[in-house]
Amino acid sequence: MIYISRIFMIFACIAVVSPVLIFSGCVENNAESIKKVLTYDPSFQKLLDKKNDIQAKLSSSKADRNEKQRAIEGQIAVLKDKRSGVKADYLSSAVQLKKQIDPDRRNLYQQLLDAKNRLNDKNAELADAEKDMAEIDALVKKKDRLELTREEMQVWNKRITFLTRKKEVIVKEITDLKKDIDITKLKIKVLQIR
Repeated sequence: MIYISRIFMIFACIAVVSPVLIFSGCVENNAESIKKVLTYDPSFQKLLDKKNDIQAKLSSSKADRNEKQRAIEGQIAVLKDKRSGVKADYLSSAVQLKKQIDPDRRNLYQQLLDAKNRLNDKNAELADAEKDMAEIDALVKKKDRLELTREEMQVWNKRITFLTRKKEVIVKEITDLKKDIDITKLKIKVLQIR
């Protein structure tokens, strides 16, 4: 246990003292170190030259990379401008193209509105016919009390027959109008351009 705590103390001291020594200037600068090494071993100059040559090549390569990177970044900026122009042209063209279908869609909306108005009219017409039929039916049921003649009954029966046929025609017209409305709505939906 004592042994482990001594090792820990040594590492702690090294961890604290090393940065202090490095930043306080206790470590000799590079030129002095090279001079000492070459004084002791002149043959080390070959390795030093090799290192300097590699360093020069790296610096040149880095400068070349920086120059190419600047050129590429310039091209990227130009391409971004072109892309913005292409996008603006597309959006402008798309708006103009989409406008070409607008008159047709407006025409369909008008047809839809007209059909809905006709449907409202036919529904009102049907309601009137059904009201008239109900009144005549009530009248016919009271024929004995009202003492209606045979001729009067024939008139009312003809009227009920006429209204029944009229109702059938109106119901068919309403069915057709509803179908037209549904189809016109589908046409409008199909003509949407995204």
